[in-house]
Amino acid sequence: MLLHKPFLNVLRMHPMRILVTGGAGFIGMNLCRALLQGGHRVVVLDDFSTGLRSNLEGLDVELIEHDVTLPFDVPCDQIYHLACPASPVFYQKEGVRTMLTAFNGTYQALLNAERHKARILVASTSEVYGDPAVSPQPETYFGNVNTWGPRACYDEGKRAAEALCYEFQTRGRADVRVARIFNTYGPGMRLDDGRVMTEFIAAALSGKPLRLEADGEQTRSFCYVDDVIEGLISLMARNGGIGPLNLGSTEEVRIFDLASMVISMTSSDSTTCTSARRRDDPMCRKPDISLAATELSWIPRISLAVGLERLIRDIKSSVPRRACCPMVVLIAATDRSHLHLSRTIPSLMRQNKGWDAVVVVDDSLHSSDQIKVNFGSAGLNGLHLIANQRSRGAAGAWNSGLEFIRTNIGEAWVAILDDDDEWSAEHLESCHAKITQGADAIIGGIITFVEGRPASVATHDSFSHESFLQHNPGWQGSNTFVRLSSLEKAGCFDEGLACTHDRDLAIRLLSLDDFTHVRTGVVTVKYHVSDNEPAYTRRFNPIKLAGLRTFWLKHRSRMNEEQKAGFFEHAAAMFGFSQQQITQ
Repeated sequence: MLLHKPFLNVLRMHPMRILVTGGAGFIGMNLCRALLQGGHRVVVLDDFSTGLRSNLEGLDVELIEHDVTLPFDVPCDQIYHLACPASPVFYQKEGVRTMLTAFNGTYQALLNAERHKARILVASTSEVYGDPAVSPQPETYFGNVNTWGPRACYDEGKRAAEALCYEFQTRGRADVRVARIFNTYGPGMRLDDGRVMTEFIAAALSGKPLRLEADGEQTRSFCYVDDVIEGLISLMARNGGIGPLNLGSTEEVRIFDLASMVISMTSSDSTTCTSARRRDDPMCRKPDISLAATELSWIPRISLAVGLERLIRDIKSSVPRRACCPMVVLIAATDRSHLHLSRTIPSLMRQNKGWDAVVVVDDSLHSSDQIKVNFGSAGLNGLHLIANQRSRGAAGAWNSGLEFIRTNIGEAWVAILDDDDEWSAEHLESCHAKITQGADAIIGGIITFVEGRPASVATHDSFSHESFLQHNPGWQGSNTFVRLSSLEKAGCFDEGLACTHDRDLAIRLLSLDDFTHVRTGVVTVKYHVSDNEPAYTRRFNPIKLAGLRTFWLKHRSRMNEEQKAGFFEHAAAMFGFSQQQITQ
């Protein structure tokens, strides 16, 4: 991080112990580096719900792994309170948690500041202005925010947090600074959080279309992260409260023009495509930074062209690392412990290609000890045995595993193996060989065995989500090799379904605008169907009936009459259930 000399004089006034909540996030990581550069001791408090452990690698910080919404007591001189999901992909995923983090997290941070007489800077957002009717937006503008919509959890959460800061400040309980941060970009951004800057660059580098909402007529003002960090530290250093303060760039750009810049600067053959504007997504965003210029002598120094070039260079250098990101096998282990010994573990032991980790999620009722013995004694490299922390069943177990992977490993290729299926020796090898094609998922060929006899083979070149509305044409859990970030974009597995999780996930993945998949073209997965095994695929299984009912209720509005007829025909032929049984 390049910091100019006048700012370094502010940064190095005297060494302090500084707490950064959300320090494993994009802005938090860059802030920690700047504070360490200034000779300060830095404490990071983060639960890694959206931040990455890899962001803290090589940084000499004290780490406290903790949920910011719960009480904490950390002696310090200053607090930068950044903890809160800030990307729509993440904050809309769990809206209630987003609101609790914005308000309760800020409350706990303010209490810690009050307790230790620490000055606190709370990171707010330009989203408090909503979809503004005024441009540029000064701090005196009250905003145009919808309280009843998908963005409200973040927008209103931050507005409530600002009100809480006002109460603490005016009642003399804490020395508070509030920074309203506008769109920020730069090296270290996550490529999977749906922000337009990284979405465009990643698409351009892989030759995919750049998606424009509202025909690209929306505008944004992008501020390079180094400039934002200087603004935050300058605001913290200023004596005397001045109320909320805008930090952002005044260089406004149409999203259409940004797409053109990215395509040109990456020398890409990509084109653009259009999609509907997301509900309540602002048409314009540009700060009035007169107050920051007057009170802090702060203005951004790095132009969009220069900053964009730096970010593209950083992402280009990370592409080989992304292609080689860890490969993790995910297994939901049930009470079928005999199959672990005859199918699951042998499938792993015979692989020609190694993996980086195996995450086994215990979803059993009575077999926990046996699962530990079976997998623990197999000598599997990188084994992690964890309990299902979510709803019981495959979806909850897989989601528990995905959360564990994100928190402890980070971005990864996830290879799912059902504990009643089998992989041939070439499975991971054939999937890994396709990584360089730039797809988000790689689907292995699969052969179905009914009562031990081969019945059908699926090696399709590609899928469409429409085909899954009628039946599963060959995308099961065990032939799925997919980016963790893609699973997260799709919302992971639906725990409200009794079964049919693979079909439902395939529909949601294939419905993503920028999702691509390839097939290995090689049959490497055995999918077993038997009336003698405790599996959902048994004919007349009541759990399967429940799954078909919930799938029907969830997806029937997508189906045309032909697809509805196909759905019921397949259900009757494969599982023995009539249309009346499913719809009653």
